[in-house]
Amino acid sequence: LDAYVRHFTASLEMERAAETEAVLEKVQKRSLRQLQDEGIGIAGLEAEFDAINGRITLWPEGWRLPFLSDIKWGRHVLLSTVAGGVDLDNAQKTIMAEVQSIMRDCITLVTEFERLPGGPGDKFRIDLGPNIVANKRIDQMLDELQRCLGTNQVKGDAIQKLNYNANLCGLLLPGAPLADALYADIKESSASAAKWDPLHR
Repeated sequence: LDAYVRHFTASLEMERAAETEAVLEKVQKRSLRQLQDEGIGIAGLEAEFDAINGRITLWPEGWRLPFLSDIKWGRHVLLSTVAGGVDLDNAQKTIMAEVQSIMRDCITLVTEFERLPGGPGDKFRIDLGPNIVANKRIDQMLDELQRCLGTNQVKGDAIQKLNYNANLCGLLLPGAPLADALYADIKESSASAAKWDPLHR
């Protein structure tokens, strides 16, 4: 079980790193106008923070929100000040939040952070963040799997019972017949590939 979880965890970490790198590349290479035209960013917003509920309300002062094709309900975004720019390594400059709603005149975000980046008088920008929804889902399933199985590798009926656990929906469980057959086939194919010489076809 531990090896199974480590395998997925390593893949998730690499995927997160790739997503983050792609986001930063867009932010660094495109102007604010380009980001807005592509529907993945907007700047010049006022903000109000409800620290009790972790809710951030942002709105344009004197102009209307444009249509943002990729910033929509449920997506994760980066919230930064216009002056400070985007810096994922510094929570005083950039925090992660999730889009709760988008209205004609305001955007509402929710966050686990306890304060807004920047200081009084700062205007804010929103950039489309890494798509971590699928990663969070898999993380939750792996946590549930470890909770159910503990440190023991159970088989048979115990594995089949886990198939009825809604929190594990979509996860190929270790020890299940299909999983054993699939991993055995992968192991056999990998061993054959390791012996194959590309110079001799």
